[in-house]
Amino acid sequence: MEATKKAQAQADKAYEIETNIQQQQVIMESVRVQQVEREAQVKVQEAEIARRERELIATVLKSADVERQRIQTLAEAERQRLISEAEGRASSIRAQGEAEAEIIFKKGEAEAKAMNVKAEAYQEYNQAA
Repeated sequence: MEATKKAQAQADKAYEIETNIQQQQVIMESVRVQQVEREAQVKVQEAEIARRERELIATVLKSADVERQRIQTLAEAERQRLISEAEGRASSIRAQGEAEAEIIFKKGEAEAKAMNVKAEAYQEYNQAA
């Protein structure tokens, strides 16, 4: 009977040890599953971060490119405006110079005719005298 109790106690202990071993394996497997799940979540988060980063870069770069084109267009328009103003001023100055030259020429021509008329008058006066 003592041997039976001893065998029973050993069997109970072996069962308890085996149960503990099984529980530890279940816990280890559960921890491993949680670790795999976390790694998968990290990968998903990293992929989302990379996607968001690409989206932000595309948005910012597109916005910057649009702004660059806007500034370039404004600069080109300002350049054309300045060129047109300069050409207009040059044309105005040229026209004014030509008009003044024409006035000086006409004035000189009129003075020359007046001198000719005076010279003829003096000549006729001298001949008459």
